Amino acid sequence: FLNSKTMKRIALLVLALIIAAPVFAQKLSKAEKAAQQKALYETAVKCFDEKDFCIIPSSYIDSEGIDNPITDNATFISMEADGKMYLQGATVCGKNGTYVADVTEYTKELDKKGNLKLRMVINGRMIKGTFKVTMRVNTNEANVIFTPTSGTTRKYMGPVVPVAVSGYMKRTGAL
Repeated sequence: FLNSKTMKRIALLVLALIIAAPVFAQKLSKAEKAAQQKALYETAVKCFDEKDFCIIPSSYIDSEGIDNPITDNATFISMEADGKMYLQGATVCGKNGTYVADVTEYTKELDKKGNLKLRMVINGRMIKGTFKVTMRVNTNEANVIFTPTSGTTRKYMGPVVPVAVSGYMKRTGAL
């Protein structure tokens, strides 16, 4: 069918294409990157406006002030269409399990530069406290501080995305 010399040529050609492909790959210009960031930011603001968002923390600040990565998509906070806040994981709420709470206060404001500040007071059967979320203009990365009525304050950061595309893993049996 194909002799070994032809096979070697094909293999070398494929190898050359694999090596050369990244060189020819289109790099995003500064303007395109800025447009992408702006789109992410606008989507996140819309999520907060519609009260339909999810934050899956990518890192948290421990009690010693050290930034630690989080790779578990079963740790999240979300506000969903039913108007409830769902919290899951010890990193975000200080307790393992999935907790549901009513949002009794929801205040969102944008400063002159476009930086977002959000304050939510939650009240659930097993968890109560205040969330303060800040997000700088042209990014969807939120800094979150959760201060429970009893327990330790939690600080973490992560992207804000619509619940429908979040990909989080909510456990059954929310408390």
